[in-house]
Amino acid sequence: MKRRLDDVGARLNKMSPQREKALQNGAAVGTKRQSIGRALRLGTDLVAGVAVGGLIGFWLDRWFDTAPFGFILFFLLGTAAGFLNVFRTARQIQEEQMELVKQGKLDLGQDLTDGDDDTTKSHT
Repeated sequence: MKRRLDDVGARLNKMSPQREKALQNGAAVGTKRQSIGRALRLGTDLVAGVAVGGLIGFWLDRWFDTAPFGFILFFLLGTAAGFLNVFRTARQIQEEQMELVKQGKLDLGQDLTDGDDDTTKSHT
């Protein structure tokens, strides 16, 4: 058991320089997981708004016998609410990332090039 713990300790000591730099800067280690979680949250916000609006409209149509007007109305309201939630969440995520950039804890890769720069193209 002691040998296994020593082996794990040795592997942890050989962490990559980028990961050590990220830890020193205070950047989040699980940024990939956070990104996936945020994407799922955005999708869930949209789907939940549409589904809840549609269900409310469906049940109101059944209760008042006004089909399909209640469903259409509340489906559209639910869609609008879903998009509003997505925009609010996206703005919150953007503000959090910009704060981390200002603090120097997050690098958005401004020094990376995509090959579409005017300096790399030949204009003949």
